[in-house]
Amino acid sequence: MNRRLYILIGAQRSGKSYFANTLIQKYKAAGNTAIVYNLGKPSDFAAAKEIFLCSEKQHLINFGKSWRENPEFYIYEDENEIKDFRNFCKDWTGKAAKTARLDLSQERLFFESFYYYVSNCLLIIDDARAVFRYGVKAEFLNIFSRLNHTGRKNPLKNWQAAGSDAIIIFHSLDHVNKELFDYATHIINFKYSMEPDFDRVENEQIRAELKKCFTGLNKAPQYSYTVTDIQNLKSKIFIKQN
Repeated sequence: MNRRLYILIGAQRSGKSYFANTLIQKYKAAGNTAIVYNLGKPSDFAAAKEIFLCSEKQHLINFGKSWRENPEFYIYEDENEIKDFRNFCKDWTGKAAKTARLDLSQERLFFESFYYYVSNCLLIIDDARAVFRYGVKAEFLNIFSRLNHTGRKNPLKNWQAAGSDAIIIFHSLDHVNKELFDYATHIINFKYSMEPDFDRVENEQIRAELKKCFTGLNKAPQYSYTVTDIQNLKSKIFIKQN
């Protein structure tokens, strides 16, 4: 299966979260998992349940100082119970989780563990501008360049290296890191609050498609959106019916 990386763009209250929440429900219905990272308001993404990723201090309490010698993200908290992240897929089959952002050192460890232990999952990174403000770091590129193979150490044998899909959410095309276009399979556009700087998109053909999408959405009802298939360089508009 060729896994997908969606760049999802739109202004606040344009329909982005509703769209992502609908995909979460589809993953759950199929018996897969989903996780929203960098959650804003706890009320966002109603299809997912809030969990808490454990800090460095909590790892040290649970594993002792020897953990520092070879640190790895192992644990999270669900309803005041400490659980093993390596069993995330087994514990969350047919369910979805959402969580606030970690500090930078734990974030790196978390996404390294995601690559090793999680598959058949929809990863959603909300408000991605904050996460990628200082560039798309190696732990993210490792996942995005190998989406077809995440979960190499998944304890569920049938799910080992089964891959994952990802959605990266931005409020504007101006905020999207240029290197993400090299890994994305689709770009989903809702309405923007203002016209972006299309010249930030280095590929001329993708840039032309996004300009057409922007023009089409300006004339469309609220909550309409476009989907651009980057591989085939084709876009389709989905009109919200009143």
